[in-house]
Amino acid sequence: MTAPPVELSREPGTDLLRDRVDIWRTDLDVHPRRRHELARLLVDDDLRRSRRFRSVLDRERFVVRRAFLRAVLGRYLEREPRSVEIDRPAGRKPVSRADPWLQFSLSASGPVAVLAVADTVVGVDVEILRGDADVESIAQRWLSAREQASIEGLGGWDRRRAVFACLTRKEAVLKAAGVGFAVSPDRIEVAATNETPVRATVPSATPSTWWVRPLQLSSPPERAGVGALATAEREPNVSFHDWSDGNAS
Repeated sequence: MTAPPVELSREPGTDLLRDRVDIWRTDLDVHPRRRHELARLLVDDDLRRSRRFRSVLDRERFVVRRAFLRAVLGRYLEREPRSVEIDRPAGRKPVSRADPWLQFSLSASGPVAVLAVADTVVGVDVEILRGDADVESIAQRWLSAREQASIEGLGGWDRRRAVFACLTRKEAVLKAAGVGFAVSPDRIEVAATNETPVRATVPSATPSTWWVRPLQLSSPPERAGVGALATAEREPNVSFHDWSDGNAS
C-alpha cells in the first residue's frame, strides 16, 4: 500500500513527547505589535544576530522564527522561552545544551517555518515554490544523474515541484545526519517523484541509513510549498500542530 504524504493539521498539541515526532508550523509574517511581543522571548544573542540582517523583512522573520523555536522547545522542557539554552556547534546542528535528549530541526522558507521535535534524531526541510528560482541550475547542482533522468519528462510547475521535493528531502537527510554540506548533495539519492518513504544513505554518517518522507504544507496558494522529514525509523509516529498567536506562551 502506498503511504500518503503527511499533512499539517491545524490542531495545537501540548502533550510531552512519547516516542513520536512532533511537527510544528508557523507563519513568520505577523502584525508588528505581535512581533514586538515575541521579541521579548529572545535573549541578547538572538537580538544581536537579528541585527546582522540587512533586509528589514529578513530581520523581522528571524525574530519570529527564533521566538517560535524557543517557545515550542520550552513546552517540552517546561521552561520559559528565554531559559532554553541552544548551542550552535561549528559545522553541526543546533542542540539543547542542558537537555541533549530533546532533538529538533528547524527550517524556514519565505514566510513559513517548520520545526520537528523528537526524542530521537530528526531532520526537516521546507521550501516555498518560488516562480523566479532557477530550477535547472538547482537540478544540475543537487540531483544525481539518475534523479535528473527520473524527472526528464516533466515540465512547468510539475518539474519545479519535483526538483524542490528532491531538494528538501536531501536537506532533511543532511540535517538529520548532522553533516551539513560536508557530503555533496548529489551523492545522496532520494526519489524525486515517489511519495512513499524512501531510504537514503549518507556516506561517513552514523547512522548512515535514513528514511525520508514528503511533508506537505497546508498553506494558502501563495505560500504553497514542499517539505520533507528524515528519521532513522521507517514509519515514525508523527503528530502535526500549528503554532499561532494563541499558542505563543
